[in-house]
Amino acid sequence: MEALRRALKLGDIVLYGISYGTRLALTVMKLHPEHIEAAILDSVFPPQAEFVGRDAGTFGPVLDRLFEACKRDEDCSATYPDLRNRFLRVLEQLARKPAVIEITNLKNGDPLYAHVDHRMFLAVLRTEMYHTARLPNLPVLISGVAQGEYWRLKQHVENAAYGYFPSSYTMGANLAVNCNDDPGQIDRQQDAGSAESYPYLRDFVEWNREYPLCAFWPTNPDARNRDAVVSDIPSLLLAGGLDAATTVEQAELAAETLRVSHLFVFPAYGHVQLRSNPCAWEILNEFLVNPTLRPSPACLTSLRQPAFITVGGN
Repeated sequence: MEALRRALKLGDIVLYGISYGTRLALTVMKLHPEHIEAAILDSVFPPQAEFVGRDAGTFGPVLDRLFEACKRDEDCSATYPDLRNRFLRVLEQLARKPAVIEITNLKNGDPLYAHVDHRMFLAVLRTEMYHTARLPNLPVLISGVAQGEYWRLKQHVENAAYGYFPSSYTMGANLAVNCNDDPGQIDRQQDAGSAESYPYLRDFVEWNREYPLCAFWPTNPDARNRDAVVSDIPSLLLAGGLDAATTVEQAELAAETLRVSHLFVFPAYGHVQLRSNPCAWEILNEFLVNPTLRPSPACLTSLRQPAFITVGGN
């Protein structure tokens, strides 16, 4: 990044990082702070954070916020007054007898079947929570599957199976990054007490750690550094309340050591705020005018709350 800045003959710059890019931006802030005017960290993943989905303590609170959002929504709470219990029923059912569903084979059209147990269901749910536009469908999905309507899984499983493959995701690049960041995060088995608050996630967390791929991938132990980034660079942090990939808690963790930081949480959004969030753009515009002052656009007085589809699944 510093070499690129010099090659382009730039002076002071504003960094903009998205998702894992926020970890890169934070590292640049630590190593080369002298030419950084400000930083925009959208969906924050700081170096000291856990990989969500491999740790019950980070995924669990996001699911809690989903159930709480349904409870606060008048239509959702009336239609699904016990959404959390229905969710737990789904996990029990699929652990006891997994569903086998036919999904569309986008490769060659041959029959393709998905084996969906309780762990796979959680993986699908986590993937769908990346996308703000898919969040309204989740109570219908959970409630319907709780009643045995497994056909509701089809589109969601297809989203999970084909959403990132192969166009925007390569396993080699993923391992090269993650294994050098911290192979212990990828390979270590679940600690006995780490799922104490969310016992229903224990199998899912262990499942994510069954394959010690980093043990076979070339790594450089000297390159690892998971220390928190301490900085006075003005920073804007944006987080989606229902983002299960880079959580609110991770953004809060980063903000603790960024002395001039402004964190904004959007309750109705998933991953990446500047993709589709008008209020986030208003905040960004104010931030760039004076990065040391906390933005306060009018949109903050009426932040959109999650709203859910309540037709069917009951």
